[in-house]
Amino acid sequence: MTFHWPKSFELVSSGRRVDGGEEPQGRRWERRSLDVPTLGFSFEVGRFKIETAQAGHVEVRFAFGTGTTLTGRGVKDEVIKAVTDSLQFYEETT
Repeated sequence: MTFHWPKSFELVSSGRRVDGGEEPQGRRWERRSLDVPTLGFSFEVGRFKIETAQAGHVEVRFAFGTGTTLTGRGVKDEVIKAVTDSLQFYEETT
C-alpha cells in the first residue's frame, strides 16, 4: 500500500514501512507491506503523539490522538503497560 499525505500530519498504518520520503509542496509518502495474507488493512492520518515500547521481541507503536482522554501521562502509561504486559505474557506462553 502506498500513502501520500500532508506533511503536517502523521500516518498510522498496518504493515511495515518499506520505503518513503518527502514530496514537493509539503507532502510525505510511504509504502507499507504485510508479510502474511490478510483480509484487511487499516490506516489513519491525523495529529498524534507517537510513543513506542518494547514487548519481548516486538516493538509496539502507540498513536495517541491530541485532545482525547488518553492524553494524560498516567492513562497513557497504563495503556502502554497493559498492552506490553499482555504481549509479553502471550509470547512466553506460546
